[in-house]
Amino acid sequence: MHNKFKITPDDFKESTAWDRVVTQAEKDYIEAGIRILNDKSLMQRFTPSEINEIMSNIVTYSASSKTAEQQYIAMLKDCYENGIDIVNERTGSICRTILNQRIQFDGNEFPLLTTRKMYWKQAIGEMVAYIRAYKDLRDFHKLGVHTWDANVEAWNSRFKRDEYDAGCIYGYSAEVVGFNYLNVLGKIVTKPNDRGIIWNFWNPEHFQSGCLRPCMYSHQFSVLDGTLHLTSTQRSCDLPLGGAFNLVQCWFLLNITAKLTGLKVGTVTWNITNAHIYGNQIPLVPIQLERPMYTPPKLIIKDDFDMDVLMVLLDKDNFEDYFELQDYKHHPAIKYPFTA
Repeated sequence: MHNKFKITPDDFKESTAWDRVVTQAEKDYIEAGIRILNDKSLMQRFTPSEINEIMSNIVTYSASSKTAEQQYIAMLKDCYENGIDIVNERTGSICRTILNQRIQFDGNEFPLLTTRKMYWKQAIGEMVAYIRAYKDLRDFHKLGVHTWDANVEAWNSRFKRDEYDAGCIYGYSAEVVGFNYLNVLGKIVTKPNDRGIIWNFWNPEHFQSGCLRPCMYSHQFSVLDGTLHLTSTQRSCDLPLGGAFNLVQCWFLLNITAKLTGLKVGTVTWNITNAHIYGNQIPLVPIQLERPMYTPPKLIIKDDFDMDVLMVLLDKDNFEDYFELQDYKHHPAIKYPFTA
């Protein structure tokens, strides 16, 4: 059949794992292989076994990878259609659940969803709060972040704590155990080949003194040939709300860390153990699934973004001084309910 019909990369999509990042070398191989398969005179220069090997490699490498949003929507669809409904012990709510999911994407792609309007500043602001080891809601609010308000209110209503105190959470927990984000930067610069550069929030001794156990609890950085890669691990993910934020946060963490250490931006790999949709979110999911996706936008981190900006200067009123969002075409917002 390969002498009769023109072959394109799309011919191999159905048999390929599309959640991987394709290297430039693989793309070059694919283009060369397709030229051979589309040219009878070129094919005659190869043995049948060599032709089979070319075809096999094209299938293995694939011609392009899915965007982060395509992978996210596929995960959301799988959870909506095939997830199992269970009752969450902490909230008492129904959660439609799937297990052991992964999204991998090129860190140069800004993974802001287009199937609903997203508030990227809050997502980045929350990660900045973790980097600064905040635990006081008033500090979160200065960054325009209110995602912790309901959890803190629920926690404080049970245990009568300070109304603004989130307790020992995320970056603050890492600070307490003595390996904060600044330690991560130092390790990347001084020991880039270390296989244990992990910013970790999973500290069981802090669970009783924080309003919520960390969901995305581990960020491991790997340096290979001058390129920085990030592997983030999450025990629990509220897909419609938290998951959409977490994509942006992983991108931001990789990109600012690469910028501050002088490395090239590599891939983001995001592993989720328990991905779920809360029962009160389920009726809204089809709205998002039915919408066509647009081309991913770009977020430019400006040249004057430095350590002082990250650790001190950035606040909710000056994001535009350090970031520029370009070409963001999106559908209207969807008001998914939050369950604390």
